[in-house]
Amino acid sequence: MSLHCARVVNRGHEPTRWLCIVHGILGCGGNWRSFARALTQHDPGLGVLLVDLRHHGRSGPLDGACTVAACAQDLEATFEALDAWPSAIAGHSFGGKVGLAYAAARDEPPIRTWLFDSNPTITTGAGGVGDVLAILEDAARDQVYSTTKAAVAALVERGLQPATAQWLAMTTETVGDGVRFSYDLDAVRALYDDHCQTDLLPEAR
Repeated sequence: MSLHCARVVNRGHEPTRWLCIVHGILGCGGNWRSFARALTQHDPGLGVLLVDLRHHGRSGPLDGACTVAACAQDLEATFEALDAWPSAIAGHSFGGKVGLAYAAARDEPPIRTWLFDSNPTITTGAGGVGDVLAILEDAARDQVYSTTKAAVAALVERGLQPATAQWLAMTTETVGDGVRFSYDLDAVRALYDDHCQTDLLPEAR
């Protein structure tokens, strides 16, 4: 199944090639919109695809497993649906492994793959994103807050930096008279755990 995908182009120019940017856990394609616009302004022939991975952003839940491999298959379906095939993929954190998995599965290499803050081998999941996810699971599961400000405060009280808490609060949705975080935390946890257990170091060459 295809993902929600925004196309960023330089107005008045038709792209001659595409770059796909793949966000990390708890993110969405929109996080990279300003960066994508800057790239297309610098290079009018470049178009940027900003995907929302399964269980993230506007893609929501998709059928199938919560794995890096499934996310890579989603990319293939999305590019086919758009008839826009990128010559390069830039992946941040979790998105780096998704990009590597997609490139490794293609029959028509090469696909340039750039990793940002992404470890392609097996990791323990301790620290960094793992800690943020654990705090979110504690604060957000089945919790409704009176306001977005209250949701941010709950994350900060558990140890998150205010800027990170505010960034996560961009995903809140209205529920009755309050708000809640919109993540399917079980699905996100499964995606993150598979990311930690997946070794794509042989593909990082």
